[in-house]
Amino acid sequence: MSMAMKKTFSDKVIEALKTSGMTRYEIFKRTGINQSSLCRMVNGDGWLGRPYLDRLADELGLDVVVRKGKR
Repeated sequence: MSMAMKKTFSDKVIEALKTSGMTRYEIFKRTGINQSSLCRMVNGDGWLGRPYLDRLADELGLDVVVRKGKR
Protein backbone atom coordinates (compact mmCIF):
# COMPACT_ATOMS: atom_id res chain seq x y z
CA MET A 1 0.00 0.00 0.00
CA SER A 2 1.46 3.38 -0.92
CA MET A 3 1.93 6.12 1.65
CA ALA A 4 -0.75 8.25 -0.04
CA MET A 5 -3.32 5.48 0.45
CA LYS A 6 -2.29 4.47 3.96
CA LYS A 7 -4.73 5.56 6.66
CA THR A 8 -3.30 7.60 9.47
CA PHE A 9 -4.12 7.12 13.14
CA SER A 10 -6.37 10.17 13.03
CA ASP A 11 -8.18 8.80 9.95
CA LYS A 12 -8.89 5.58 11.84
CA VAL A 13 -10.18 7.39 14.94
CA ILE A 14 -12.46 9.59 12.84
CA GLU A 15 -13.72 6.57 10.88
CA ALA A 16 -14.52 4.74 14.14
CA LEU A 17 -16.33 7.83 15.40
CA LYS A 18 -18.42 8.12 12.24
CA THR A 19 -19.29 4.39 12.16
CA SER A 20 -20.00 4.07 15.89
CA GLY A 21 -23.71 4.72 15.44
CA MET A 22 -23.56 7.27 18.25
CA THR A 23 -24.44 10.91 17.87
CA ARG A 24 -22.01 13.59 18.98
CA TYR A 25 -24.37 14.31 21.85
CA GLU A 26 -24.23 10.67 23.01
CA ILE A 27 -20.43 10.73 22.84
CA PHE A 28 -20.41 14.00 24.81
CA LYS A 29 -22.60 12.45 27.52
CA ARG A 30 -20.39 9.34 27.75
CA THR A 31 -16.98 11.03 27.54
CA GLY A 32 -17.40 14.68 28.51
CA ILE A 33 -15.91 15.79 25.17
CA ASN A 34 -17.98 18.71 23.93
CA GLN A 35 -19.72 18.45 20.60
CA SER A 36 -17.91 21.39 19.04
CA SER A 37 -14.53 19.75 19.73
CA LEU A 38 -15.73 16.53 18.12
CA CYS A 39 -17.00 18.47 15.11
CA ARG A 40 -13.67 20.30 14.68
CA MET A 41 -11.78 17.02 14.90
CA VAL A 42 -13.96 15.28 12.30
CA ASN A 43 -13.68 18.29 9.97
CA GLY A 44 -9.89 18.41 10.34
CA ASP A 45 -9.92 21.79 12.09
CA GLY A 46 -8.60 20.59 15.42
CA TRP A 47 -7.59 17.63 17.52
CA LEU A 48 -8.19 16.38 21.03
CA GLY A 49 -5.74 16.42 23.89
CA ARG A 50 -4.43 13.14 25.16
CA PRO A 51 -6.91 12.67 28.08
CA TYR A 52 -9.87 13.27 25.77
CA LEU A 53 -8.44 11.07 23.04
CA ASP A 54 -7.98 8.28 25.60
CA ARG A 55 -11.62 8.63 26.71
CA LEU A 56 -12.84 8.60 23.11
CA ALA A 57 -10.74 5.53 22.26
CA ASP A 58 -12.12 3.71 25.30
CA GLU A 59 -15.70 4.58 24.38
CA LEU A 60 -15.20 3.47 20.76
CA GLY A 61 -13.43 0.27 21.80
CA LEU A 62 -10.18 1.20 20.06
CA ASP A 63 -6.83 -0.30 20.97
CA VAL A 64 -3.45 0.99 19.90
CA VAL A 65 -1.16 -1.66 18.51
CA VAL A 66 2.47 -0.70 18.17
CA ARG A 67 4.26 -2.30 15.25
CA LYS A 68 7.85 -1.78 14.40
CA GLY A 69 7.92 -0.33 10.90
CA LYS A 70 10.53 0.55 8.38
CA ARG A 71 12.02 4.02 8.60
